Amino acid sequence: MSDKITVMLVDDEHLEREGLKLMLKKNRPNVEVIVEARDGRRPLTLLNNMNLI
Repeated sequence: MSDKITVMLVDDEHLEREGLKLMLKKNRPNVEVIVEARDGRRPLTLLNNMNLI
């Protein structure tokens, strides 16, 4: 059993994000999307708040 991989999915196109999520769910069940965003501001803020950057 492989370890869970968590990702932040960032793309300005909603349909692209949805397609990427679907592909990940189908082909990489060990990958979990924990954050979605349409630009880099939100993920950077979250990473900063989590002391990861």
